[in-house]
Amino acid sequence: MRLPAVIAAAALAFGSLLGTTAAPAEAPVDLNGAYVVDRAGVLGNRLGEVETAVKGLAADTDLGLYVVIVDAFSDPEDRTRWAAETATRNQLGDRDMLLAIAVDDRLYQVDVTSAFPLTDAQLADAENTALLPALSADRWADGIIDYAKALGEARTGPGFPWVPVLIVAGIVVVVLVVVALRRRGTKRKNEANAEAQLQSLQRQAAGLLVELDNAIGASEQELGFAIAQFGEDAGAPFAAAIANAKQRAKEAFALQQQLDDSVPDTPQQRREWSERIIQLAKAADAELDAQADAFDRLRELETNAPRILAQLQADATALETRVRDAAKRLATIQQRYSPHALEPVAANHDQANQLLAFQRDAMADAARELSEGKTGEAAIDVQAAQKATEQIDHLLDAIDQHGRRLDQSASSLDAAVRDLRGDLDQAATVRSGGDRATGVVDTAALAAAISAAQNALQAAADPADPITSLAEVERAHGGLDQQLAAVRDQQAQIARARTALDSTLTAAQAQLAAASDFINTRRGGVGAEARTRYSEGERMLRFAVEQAAVDPVRALEAAQRAHSLGAQALQAAQRDTSTFQNDLGNWGGGGSGGGFGGGLGGAILGGIIGGMISGGGRGGSWGGGGFPSGGSRRGGSRRGGGFGGGFGGGFGGGRAGRGFGGSARGARGGGGRF
Repeated sequence: MRLPAVIAAAALAFGSLLGTTAAPAEAPVDLNGAYVVDRAGVLGNRLGEVETAVKGLAADTDLGLYVVIVDAFSDPEDRTRWAAETATRNQLGDRDMLLAIAVDDRLYQVDVTSAFPLTDAQLADAENTALLPALSADRWADGIIDYAKALGEARTGPGFPWVPVLIVAGIVVVVLVVVALRRRGTKRKNEANAEAQLQSLQRQAAGLLVELDNAIGASEQELGFAIAQFGEDAGAPFAAAIANAKQRAKEAFALQQQLDDSVPDTPQQRREWSERIIQLAKAADAELDAQADAFDRLRELETNAPRILAQLQADATALETRVRDAAKRLATIQQRYSPHALEPVAANHDQANQLLAFQRDAMADAARELSEGKTGEAAIDVQAAQKATEQIDHLLDAIDQHGRRLDQSASSLDAAVRDLRGDLDQAATVRSGGDRATGVVDTAALAAAISAAQNALQAAADPADPITSLAEVERAHGGLDQQLAAVRDQQAQIARARTALDSTLTAAQAQLAAASDFINTRRGGVGAEARTRYSEGERMLRFAVEQAAVDPVRALEAAQRAHSLGAQALQAAQRDTSTFQNDLGNWGGGGSGGGFGGGLGGAILGGIIGGMISGGGRGGSWGGGGFPSGGSRRGGSRRGGGFGGGFGGGFGGGRAGRGFGGSARGARGGGGRF
């Protein structure tokens, strides 16, 4: 079974399987009277905040902002037509605007009529300053809320304090009369310096734009060679990068034309346009560099394919032995700890077996292709075998590491239980009134905290799941500490936090590590929620470590939050993987990917096949498959990034207006990639 043939056969299935992480494309949407429709589910529990913001805009101004979020535009796929048809379907008026966002395609479109009260410049400023920076960072709710605020300010302007300003103005006039002559020379000097800086910025922008145009031409030639050498599937990510670069170049050239035409531009416009050109050029060049470098590595792999394949074949027996031994180690750990404690690694051995079958097929295909002189195809199969080997190692390592984390948590649990018992004694004294003179406590809340602590101690008596038990003990201890704070001085609270911090950090690190291992070995089936919770948990853990010596109380709170986020990440990843495997079995005729022979189900779940079909995924720390990014190859250096995208075709295009006599729909409005 050759890997390119497998990819072609699996493409239809994988399109449906991606439903676990990306919903199908959406046709124009019926708002049903709502201001915000989130079909992509990215707003989550912040939907209410977004609705409040857009309703506030409608209440404070004469503008109506309607927001539609989908995974992708379809029927039509053109973003301008899609937004215009949605606005027409919902009978939006001349003072209404539609913001359409396609999450997976990284596209957005603003649709207004030609009679919309705000100018093109005001619309562009609101998008550039409020909307696009947030969308590019996946801060969906923040972007829409800030955008609504920016539109409101553009329409009404901030309130003006006339009386204080008039008083100050009178003083300023007197001062200006005194210092006018002395400042005139300084002003001229500053203006000259500012003009020189602007000219330098414009020269830099023009130079980078020329480099980008040349790079696009060179990349198109390189893509042709790469496709001839490795095939269309391997060239798909490079082709997508070139298309993105052309879109960015189109916007950049339009801005350069505005700088070069005969219409006078303000210094602010010159600076903003030049900076935008630089940003677009750097982002496009970085994406082209990454794809070109990926093909360089693939060509190097093609040259060394016989040697690498021989090494993989030589190591195959040892790898198979390690997979068998892992089953024994897992069984040993299962005798000591509960099934719940082992959930993060319980399926690792089965997943490793599937990948082992996939690796064997990939090596066999590569050997045959090398004998037939098909070195390009062989390189792709060798690369797939390498990735499968790496994932097998990671899966098996995770079993051992999780066992050690369970042992470490069990050891820390004993000390945590002793600390909690000590505080329970003090809490009992306070509750009985024996320590009432030292502070005032909420007796009902204290009673609840005591009950929670007693429950945690009871659960910890059977340490079959020490990671969870340790977290519960520390959580209950934190609640008890909060109630006892009134009868403790500050130094005692700090000392208590410092004592509890080590075990809490241990529990948080173990929980996040378990989530990381699970997600990293099942990239093809894990969606955004799990990855987001894990990322935030890591951030809180880093904060806890940073604050440990400075503010143990805050560090303890952060560590407890990190553990909670790690648990949420693992639970979300397990839900995603379960759904993914069910869908995989339904498509292929068997559960857990049983309908795919040769370990293909494991390769898809692990993100190996998924990355090749999707062209490398949507990025992120777990971006599945594809060709990894590297350093620059044109000009000898990588020239930075930026979020790219922007307005695409500028303010134009669209479709005709609605039939009830309104102005032309889609005649104005921004849109493009973010």
